[in-house]
Amino acid sequence: MLNKLKQMKLKAMKDKDVIAKSILSVMHCEALVIAKKELRDVSDSDIITVSKSLIKKNEQTIELLTDKTNTWITLTKEIIILEQFLPKQMTDGEIKYAVYELLLDMKPEELIRKNQGNIMKQLKDIYGDNINMGTASKYVSNKLS
Repeated sequence: MLNKLKQMKLKAMKDKDVIAKSILSVMHCEALVIAKKELRDVSDSDIITVSKSLIKKNEQTIELLTDKTNTWITLTKEIIILEQFLPKQMTDGEIKYAVYELLLDMKPEELIRKNQGNIMKQLKDIYGDNINMGTASKYVSNKLS
């Protein structure tokens, strides 16, 4: 994934695409910072983490904008670029099925809110970055007493 990031950054520089070059440079630098803190090379996980973080920040900024200005256009383009580094996400239906499947394997007395954190951890362990934990949490919460 690091090679893909470097290639996209190089292409953006050649194409004089300031927006793409900028967001890809930020992404690369932030991934390097994460890896250097742990004294290792940049991993796919670092790139995914940074991508998710930048997307979230852009989405929060977009919510605060009152009209579709150049800032809105730039942030939206950045999100489109960043999403290329995320793994394929499960659909709502797939998440719902995964939650129900996990809950079916549990004893009825375990289906309490106190166990929600443990259930969410199991889902994260099984599905990793492919599952939207916010959506999964809603489904889990609705099924617990």
